[in-house]
Amino acid sequence: MNRKQKKGFTEPMRTCIGCRVSRPKNDMIRITCFEGVISVDVTGRSKGRGVYICKDPECLEKAKKAGALKRGFRMNFDQKDLDRVYEDLRMVIEDAF
Repeated sequence: MNRKQKKGFTEPMRTCIGCRVSRPKNDMIRITCFEGVISVDVTGRSKGRGVYICKDPECLEKAKKAGALKRGFRMNFDQKDLDRVYEDLRMVIEDAF
């Protein structure tokens, strides 16, 4: 019997930084910040603080426009690092469809 089949198991929920809607963790993409380096975590197991975003291009645009990564991590990042992460996210979202 695996963990999901156990009685009373509920799937973890996370809130999207773009649309602010809560969804199951497995339906989201994790972005991490560890020692000041921000990156897309496709495995969901990287070290550091994590924020989540939906696999939806509209959420990506909302997050980018609102500065959601700066808000989510409570840090200022260099614009080239943010652009790199947004480009990585765009590629991961395109692969999801």
